[in-house]
Amino acid sequence: MILIITADFIAVWRHGASRRAVRATAKFQELARRFEAQEQFLRLVTDSQPNTIVIYDAKGRYRWFNRVAVERSGLDRESLWNKPATSVIGPVEGKRIAGWVDTCLSEFKPASHSHTIEVEGMGERIYVSDLIPLPATANQPAGVLVVSQDITDSVRERTKRERIMRQLVNSLVGMVDRRDPYSAY
Repeated sequence: MILIITADFIAVWRHGASRRAVRATAKFQELARRFEAQEQFLRLVTDSQPNTIVIYDAKGRYRWFNRVAVERSGLDRESLWNKPATSVIGPVEGKRIAGWVDTCLSEFKPASHSHTIEVEGMGERIYVSDLIPLPATANQPAGVLVVSQDITDSVRERTKRERIMRQLVNSLVGMVDRRDPYSAY
């Protein structure tokens, strides 16, 4: 009788445990689907941006990146993961960015930097990089979100407009000076 009661007790316990396990599995599968959908949405949004978007860890390694960052690195997504910035964008620029990341994390304040980079096939380009510190979570170490925007064309256009404006002002001053000898200096 004791054996039958013990066997029934074990059967009921096992059945209840397996039902809880099935419910937990279904719950975790749903969470995994939602997480994957959010990741795909985030990737879709960031991959459609024209700017380089990267998350570096405290050691200056790539922890997350968008399509533009992958294309500019010349590597595939798997190869770029966890790679130090110095080995991807060169020792000079990589050390500069690693220093910015270190400063941003130590002060834990956003920062912005303008800088030039020699880009193969494009010459010297001017960028503005915004750095935003990201706190550590249970799953991720602290890092820095870096969004770099190429402003070369805007800077060149502004310089051209300023040069044309100076020429226009000089022409107008010269014309006034020729017509009115008292205004000449």
